[in-house]
Amino acid sequence: MAIQVLFMVIHVSMFERLIRAPDEHRVPSAVLKVQRRMRSHICDLTREYYESIVAIEDHDVCSTRTIPGHLAKQSTYKGREVPGVQSHIFLWTHSGSQGKADVGMSKVNRQEADMAIWLAYYLVQCGVPKTSIVILTPYKGQLMLMRKILFLTNLPRDYCDEADIVIASLVVDEYSRTPFVKLVNRMIVLLSRARLGMYILGNTGYFENSRQEIKHWQRTFTLLQEPPASTDNADKRVETFDKPRVGPKLPLCCPQHPESTFDAERAKELQLGFCGITCQVRLPCNHPCGLKCHWPQEKHNKKCVAMVASPCARHEADITCESVFANSSFDALAECEATKHETIDEALRTYRCPVKVNVMLPCTHEKEMSCQDEEDIQSGQKSWPRCEEMSHTPSLDSRPCDNVNHASMLEVAAEALVALLAALGPQVPKCEQMVDYVPACEHMTRVKCWLKQAYQRDSAAQFVCPMKLDVKLPRCSHAAKVSCAENIQLQIWQGGRGPIRKGFLGM
Repeated sequence: MAIQVLFMVIHVSMFERLIRAPDEHRVPSAVLKVQRRMRSHICDLTREYYESIVAIEDHDVCSTRTIPGHLAKQSTYKGREVPGVQSHIFLWTHSGSQGKADVGMSKVNRQEADMAIWLAYYLVQCGVPKTSIVILTPYKGQLMLMRKILFLTNLPRDYCDEADIVIASLVVDEYSRTPFVKLVNRMIVLLSRARLGMYILGNTGYFENSRQEIKHWQRTFTLLQEPPASTDNADKRVETFDKPRVGPKLPLCCPQHPESTFDAERAKELQLGFCGITCQVRLPCNHPCGLKCHWPQEKHNKKCVAMVASPCARHEADITCESVFANSSFDALAECEATKHETIDEALRTYRCPVKVNVMLPCTHEKEMSCQDEEDIQSGQKSWPRCEEMSHTPSLDSRPCDNVNHASMLEVAAEALVALLAALGPQVPKCEQMVDYVPACEHMTRVKCWLKQAYQRDSAAQFVCPMKLDVKLPRCSHAAKVSCAENIQLQIWQGGRGPIRKGFLGM
């Protein structure tokens, strides 16, 4: 009889012994009515077991608590729901077998260990901080198997570990004979550690094939077979999973697009990348990203392919947004703090049309340049470019045209001819061709070409007009024929120049 009593006492926790001790040894205690740890749906898993003592109520904070971390806050439900998983409570069943640990007599379940590790890693990828995840397991061997991956704990350590998200590894299979997880108090502790997300990994054959019906676990399974009756979120816009919360496939969803789902059956399927929805995050140019969902990478599309109308009135065409920013003086898609807020409208205002056009220079040569460069020249913002074509008078000047002074073709030819004649000097043969020449007296006459150039170039070369004029002599008023030079002297003698009389050329 004493042995039986001792066995019963071993299965009672120290805390329970102190509370239920005889009056002379009982520790003063108080019953808490309001719980502040778990969201309502998680508390519902164990709420019934306290009804004989107190009706547990949920504090308001339980309906508003969120997962910390900037990535979790960027998910659709801002960290209120577990990012990446459709349901915040789920019993993920499997057929993995229990085995013995490498050291000692403890138990392990390698398939379940992989499931727990991959699930924890997947949640971290989805934006859950590592410090917000705890894996609970009742076996030291299972703990040692996974310890190097995440912060883990085995259940007997004061039963006090809690976290935003708890992954519970039961380890057992249909052939297990251990009574550990059968105990109701240990089940209550296991199911009451999570604040926001609870994921139980287990082979349910252990409970289905047990010689004795485990009512408390059967109640939990029945509860999870049904969707929750109501939401436990203060914000009613947060959707609640409305399907059974137990099964061999864990229902995943994209943290950014909850409508994109995937059911993971094996541990290695717990990876992002299944979402095919186009990212609609607005780029600095105000166009959507356009890439396939790339959560949690925050580097969006650097080459926006949205089409916009070219602002050039001469060359109307649709061009890509990327080409506008590449052409513009600024680059809004670059990670420069000074330009990252620039919009497509601002970039279009600085857009320079790159279409090549042929433009006639003042020297009449054609040169290819961009449409915008031509507009800048016409508006006076730029000067004409240097002409690299050969001169129009290659026999006189073999240098490039050099349109830098905007000279006309005739001016260029004349300057080249004068320079050439000056350089050759007396070696150049005299041109004997007769040409018209109008001297200062305005009597047009014909002279040799070389003489005309000499008269025009050198004022010292005196020209004698051969014209004969009909005049009246100043004193006697008799008519007479005199040369143009004599007529000029007569005019000077009379104090001025009179009208030029009609004359003729002497022989």
